[in-house]
Amino acid sequence: MVSKKLTTRLEKKQEELAIAESKAETLRQEVGNLEQEVRLELLAQLENNLGTTDWSEIESFISGVSAKPVDQASLSEPTASQQSVHPGGGF
Repeated sequence: MVSKKLTTRLEKKQEELAIAESKAETLRQEVGNLEQEVRLELLAQLENNLGTTDWSEIESFISGVSAKPVDQASLSEPTASQQSVHPGGGF
């Protein structure tokens, strides 16, 4: 027979887990809502900057912008022309 103390602890931990899972689901929903709000705000900014609400024009703009892949290596390491020269030759 399992002790009463042990079963009580198990029940309490199961209850804590259920509460935590509920909180996690609430947070997932809140994050999803906020992500949607960000997307809508970005779309509104895009419409404003392009001066149009025509979906085909917006899609064309996005296609043109996203057609160029970004070279991650060039972003992380400065080229010789981007490096600053310090007077006195010290590093």
